Amino acid sequence: QPYSIEKLLNSATSFLDEKLITTFSSVLQDRRKEQYWYSHETDIVRMLLMEENGGVYLDTDQYLVKPLPITLENVLGWQDPDHKMINGAAMIFTQHNEFLRSTLHKAMELVTFHYDPNNWGIVGPNLLTSQYQKLQNTNEGDV
Repeated sequence: QPYSIEKLLNSATSFLDEKLITTFSSVLQDRRKEQYWYSHETDIVRMLLMEENGGVYLDTDQYLVKPLPITLENVLGWQDPDHKMINGAAMIFTQHNEFLRSTLHKAMELVTFHYDPNNWGIVGPNLLTSQYQKLQNTNEGDV
């Protein structure tokens, strides 16, 4: 059955404000016309699915050369060897992870109120990196 971002959002009402979901839904038609929306939507859908179910997500162009340790949890992959940018192409999270919840909330706010259709990474690498840095600066844990 095809996914629906609207249905996924309805399952996220335990941590996302219903008013934000409604406002986000009202701008979806306009956002879907934008050049990079396909990427922005897949970033949001990926995080919604990971938050709801937990587990391992790997982009189809990721290759594993050995099995992932079963003990890995709450892991993101670096996009570059200098560890300056995080990418959502490889993620392992426990169900209902607080980092994912806060990142999804911020993604919804960005898309609804501060959308930049020319910024490919606005709710992907840019957001994941800024949320990770925020977490590191507050010393409230790690991903």
